[in-house]
Amino acid sequence: GEALKQVLVACSTDRSRPVLCCVLVESNEAGVRLVTADGFKLLVCELPVQQAPGPGQWLLPSRAAAVASRLLLKSAVPAVLVFSPSKVSLSLSIDDHTDMVARLELGTFPNYAALVPGNYPSTWEVDRQELLDAVQAARVIASQGSGIVQLIGTDTSDMLLVKAKVEEVGEFEAKVACQQQGEP
Repeated sequence: GEALKQVLVACSTDRSRPVLCCVLVESNEAGVRLVTADGFKLLVCELPVQQAPGPGQWLLPSRAAAVASRLLLKSAVPAVLVFSPSKVSLSLSIDDHTDMVARLELGTFPNYAALVPGNYPSTWEVDRQELLDAVQAARVIASQGSGIVQLIGTDTSDMLLVKAKVEEVGEFEAKVACQQQGEP
């Protein structure tokens, strides 16, 4: 339930791209992976499971995922999730009194693995709260326009720049102390 709630943040609301309005549920022998993307954000959540439903990929519409998340968060017992072999529906049994059936979306989710680099030439270690404060402050400006908040490595390896700019509104810029390793 909590994992679904977390990945729904990056689910698209653009109905002209129906596949991105879904949670990609991938299953393999290691467990289940939940993936969402909206063109700007990509969230991947790995979940260990007692018994994986077998290898496969399913597209769970965001509305059904939100309902499933709420039901799972209210339940104290483990849920049973069953995907149909034809990949057209999902059945969720939460307890003796609650069952949910949802129609799955047909289509192909973009190859998100190609967007995630295999290695990282540089890393920045920052204080979590300091970065959150800077991003939330930048979000005030960014929300008036495109919603984009930039994180920029500076020439000196001890600062990370948090920036948002909207032509009609103004600009926000904050420096967050960091420890950078690798190439800038």
